[in-house]
Amino acid sequence: MKTEFSTSSAEPASTPSFRHNVTIEIAGAAIFIGISAVVSAIITPILPRIPGWGIAIFDPISIIWITCFLIFGWRSGLICLAGGSVILFFFDPTGIGPFFKFFATLPFLAVPIAIYFISKATRKTEIDMKSWIFGVKVYGLSMIIAWGARILLMLWANWVMFTFLLAPHIINYVNLSFFGLPDIKAWDAVIIMAILINSWQSIFDVIIPYLITFKLVPKYMQIS
Repeated sequence: MKTEFSTSSAEPASTPSFRHNVTIEIAGAAIFIGISAVVSAIITPILPRIPGWGIAIFDPISIIWITCFLIFGWRSGLICLAGGSVILFFFDPTGIGPFFKFFATLPFLAVPIAIYFISKATRKTEIDMKSWIFGVKVYGLSMIIAWGARILLMLWANWVMFTFLLAPHIINYVNLSFFGLPDIKAWDAVIIMAILINSWQSIFDVIIPYLITFKLVPKYMQIS
């Protein structure tokens, strides 16, 4: 079935249509929070993790949150991100993983949202967000910027963790022996690991939600 996108401008907040849309967005967020909770409960105990780091080699949870954003809109995406992150605390064995997951995923929502509303304010676009982000060039550019923001946020998060949350000597035992590079240690290892693991995960976070939203879902339902 052909995908159809509405090109109308945003509805006034007082209209029944607006309230109906918000209800759908909240319901969509609740559904995807539930999906992420179920997936977390199933896969968290079996996720392969990098020895000595506790980092999952691949984590599909952020894919669920970003897909929610693309399907139901920015309100739904932010609610799903926040609610899903809280749910993760019930399953994550590290105790700090949900914080990292939140900040790692946030740019992939915040960047396109910010670019879209700036474009609306400067009259560079008049279409709705879903139609706007459907464009491969727009999506690709916003995701590249989001990837850069993710790397910076994760470097900051690691600095906070190793500086304030862990014992000072812990950083001296961090290395890249998992990659066969035991001589790369301390902050050099942290920086390289943050860039590698977040770049790897970003590939899936960018491609899979787009394919689900704009290629798979339209085959089964009409998206307005």
